Amino acid sequence: MNTFSTLCRLFGTLFYRRPDDAVMPPVLNMLQQGALSEMWPLVLSDNSEFALKQLRQPQDVAALCADYSELFGDNGAVSLLAEQHGIDVQGFAAFQQQVGMPGAGTVAGGHFGQMLLTASWVEDQSAEDEVSAQEALFQHYLLPTAAKVLGQVEMHAKTGFYRALAVLTREALSAMADELVEQLEAQDGDESDNA
Repeated sequence: MNTFSTLCRLFGTLFYRRPDDAVMPPVLNMLQQGALSEMWPLVLSDNSEFALKQLRQPQDVAALCADYSELFGDNGAVSLLAEQHGIDVQGFAAFQQQVGMPGAGTVAGGHFGQMLLTASWVEDQSAEDEVSAQEALFQHYLLPTAAKVLGQVEMHAKTGFYRALAVLTREALSAMADELVEQLEAQDGDESDNA
């Protein structure tokens, strides 16, 4: 598993699961111990450096749960469901099935956390068409949803934790999208050289 896959899995889990979910204590502990800072693959901006420091702070799980509910709950300020942002969720479910994602299409509404987890899954697969699958995921589903969700999270979050999560997710997705463009351009160059 490469670093970007790990980031997508981590960020997907943090958006998908409530802080009091049974799987979250080791995740929050890992963040507090600085594991994300140690593995962060990008050049640190002032924003990302501050965000990484925020995630290393001891977290009050009750405050995080309250923030999560206010942000993403039934009447929350931010919808994590792609269908609420005009994204073709049936197309996303079909994409998940096409790439062999376990549990494909089981999350109604195309949850943003599930999109990040799908990006991790696709990144980990060593299929020949991995780059084109990543490009389709990013172009049609992940980046359009992120553009709607992350700014709203930054605006409405009461805790620094979720603002930091939005900043780091945006920076990682931007870097991954740039890397995909470079890979696609390199593939196009190789194909024209072979023609």
